[in-house]
Amino acid sequence: MGGCSITGKVVDLMQQSDAVITPVLPSPIDMHAAGKFLDEFIRKGRPCQQRRPVGLVVNRVRKHTDISSNFEKFLVDIELPFVTQLRDSLNYVRAAERGVGFFEMGPVAVAEDLEQWRPLINRIEGKKVKTR
Repeated sequence: MGGCSITGKVVDLMQQSDAVITPVLPSPIDMHAAGKFLDEFIRKGRPCQQRRPVGLVVNRVRKHTDISSNFEKFLVDIELPFVTQLRDSLNYVRAAERGVGFFEMGPVAVAEDLEQWRPLINRIEGKKVKTR
């Protein structure tokens, strides 16, 4: 299939996509599961990666925790670009409770969160962003 050796729906989705963004939670279970997927992606998906932006987004990050520092080690071991991390914020819960999109909330209330989203938005739009 078009030089991509990952099988199944992943290939189809990668070929139809404008970008490949992999969300990961900073937990041992998620690191293990994501590690297997990312290993397969890295080993077999390189031809697909060359045609579109690729990156890793870490969700629900709590800084200065043991899990956070273990996740930092995990990021060093993988070969995908790290795009951004999104903090574990009640703003997402508040947006859902109000029935609004996160980006529709007051900019002052979500300023720190919006700043964390900027690298991802830039990556998807094809703008150069600094990755780890």
